[in-house]
Amino acid sequence: MLHVLFILLKILGILLLLLVGVLLLVLLAPLRYSFKLEKEEQVSPEFSVRVTWLCWLFYFKASYIEKVFDYRIRILGHQIAGNQKEFLEKQKKKAEKAQEKRRKEKENRKKESQKKEKELPVTISEEKVSATEKPEEDLLKEKESEGSYSGESVTDAASHKELPTEKQVKEKTNNSSKRKGSFFKKGKARIKSLKDAKSNLDQFPWREWLELGKDIVIRFFKHVLPQKLRGTITFGCSDPAYTGYVTGIAAVFYPKYGENFSLYPDFERKVFAAQCEGKGRIRLGYILVLVVSILREKSVRIMIKRMILD
Repeated sequence: MLHVLFILLKILGILLLLLVGVLLLVLLAPLRYSFKLEKEEQVSPEFSVRVTWLCWLFYFKASYIEKVFDYRIRILGHQIAGNQKEFLEKQKKKAEKAQEKRRKEKENRKKESQKKEKELPVTISEEKVSATEKPEEDLLKEKESEGSYSGESVTDAASHKELPTEKQVKEKTNNSSKRKGSFFKKGKARIKSLKDAKSNLDQFPWREWLELGKDIVIRFFKHVLPQKLRGTITFGCSDPAYTGYVTGIAAVFYPKYGENFSLYPDFERKVFAAQCEGKGRIRLGYILVLVVSILREKSVRIMIKRMILD
């Protein structure tokens, strides 16, 4: 008995270790990406993007070259999506084969049902025979009796129809006044609920949340932005002020990319030209760490609890 129990515990431990290993692999294995962009003045841009995960377990590639867009998705080396002519033809043949298979199965089911119907004996119930053999005179008499009954019901309804009394009119007016009162009460209740919601919103520490959101966004972009970037970009907006704003934002990243990447702002004309490439990675585990850091804030947890309870 103990030997069997130890074997079961051993199997459960192995399964638990496998589960933890797969979870760590998913969270820590980076999603790697690379891109390349080429754009000259008055010429359509050309770019290519590639994303891989777990040593080509997942592969995605998209490109736009010479005004032709191309993409493909592979899992374990098997292509599951794309717009290449050969892939689309294969998918079309597979769809035609599946459709032909469904059609044959439908025909076989139909033939089997027809065979079963032929094997069943054909019987007619006595009630149907009596209904078909019913004399015409009896049918005419039944129709006449139905018509006379309907006529009597209409005349009776017309004779019993009366005008509403004063009591009924008063009751209608009282009901309408009650409805108006309930409508005003509902309006007051809604206004009160809106005021309560506003007071609850005023209690939240919005300034702390803005600081937290700013910190999370900065950390997220630092993780997501490419680790290696090289090339040049020349740009200019219609308004020189916007060009200055963009240049100021780009200057924040100059310490990281300044050695291999150059940015040339043009304050005189609207222009965009680029020739650059870069590589980066994204870890799902780091995204989970950011979510946990948000949930660690007490005020955020209180807000979530209120939303769930409401």
